[in-house]
Amino acid sequence: MRYPAVIHKDENSDFGVMIPDIPGCYSAGSTYDEALNNVIEAIECHLEGLLFDNESIPVGSL
Repeated sequence: MRYPAVIHKDENSDFGVMIPDIPGCYSAGSTYDEALNNVIEAIECHLEGLLFDNESIPVGSL
């Protein structure tokens, strides 16, 4: 499944990333690439937690 990512960067802060299709799934990194790599791990962990809790996996909008 593919999920869109929203990446934002404010002055004097790290890059923040959220996954709108997965409520509560977000991450950050000091560089753009680090933020993307970190959010991939966050998605995997979040989905594993949902499966562990017998909850449904959100459908990606991409």
